[in-house]
Amino acid sequence: MNNHESNSNNTSFKINKGLYFLNIEKYSKKKYSDLWEDVSNRKVFLTWIFVFLASIIIINALSIISLSSFVIDKNTIINNLDIRGVQNPAASWRIDLISICIDLIFQLVILVSLIFSIFNCFKNKSFKFISFLPTMFVFIEAIYGFVDAIRYAIFQINIVGLFEVHWVYGLNFSMMFVYIIIWFCISRNVSLIRNISIQLEMKEKLVNSNFYYNQPNEENKPNSEIDLNSEEDKNNVFYSRMKELSRDQLNEIAKQLSISGYETMPSEELIKIISDIRNMQKQDSKEKEIKIEENDNKQN
Repeated sequence: MNNHESNSNNTSFKINKGLYFLNIEKYSKKKYSDLWEDVSNRKVFLTWIFVFLASIIIINALSIISLSSFVIDKNTIINNLDIRGVQNPAASWRIDLISICIDLIFQLVILVSLIFSIFNCFKNKSFKFISFLPTMFVFIEAIYGFVDAIRYAIFQINIVGLFEVHWVYGLNFSMMFVYIIIWFCISRNVSLIRNISIQLEMKEKLVNSNFYYNQPNEENKPNSEIDLNSEEDKNNVFYSRMKELSRDQLNEIAKQLSISGYETMPSEELIKIISDIRNMQKQDSKEKEIKIEENDNKQN
């Protein structure tokens, strides 16, 4: 049995804040549907997404040019490496070629996943379909670039000498900082757009599923056979609504409720724990109301 902790006062959604270029508060107070249907909102979000796409396309283009030049100028690069005293320059060239090919494959994966996710956004009219992969991969590349820059500094690698061997080495060195800039200035904001969409949709579903209120939403009443005044039936309505949520949405609820180990829990078990916490919160609320009434009666 997994242990879990709950905070009965934690009943509001909080979108992570940080050094972003988007006004988080402005969008966190809107309806989920407004993120796409409102032209001004859609224009701002799509601008960020397409700037992100353009930056990834440019990176792929530079990598293709780099790979082509590296193959075409093979003999020149090997000769320059030999002049610089590199042992077995041909083997060194092959290793560098493999590295460039791996980077290009990595970048193509970022590009393809981003294009497909943008297509899904337009198809489903929602920004929640922005893929997590491109932003995650850009973050990984940015970390790799940062670590590589530190390695250059620690070992005092002669960057000018690399430029002298071939301009491709200089381009690859510059790409380290390009990824850092893209992640910090663009990618994080695209990830924020996705998170805002997911959380606002989740908030609306939870309101309709009676997560915040004691009475079910009128628009989501069950069949006439179900007694809405029955606590058991209300719990069943809540449980069925929870099963409609995606795993990402369930994880976000678990995070807000401080449920430990939610990442590895099966969805059914996580829904059960969330339901138990909800019942505990309702019970605490009732006990507080009773105490308040008792105190009022005593004072009267």
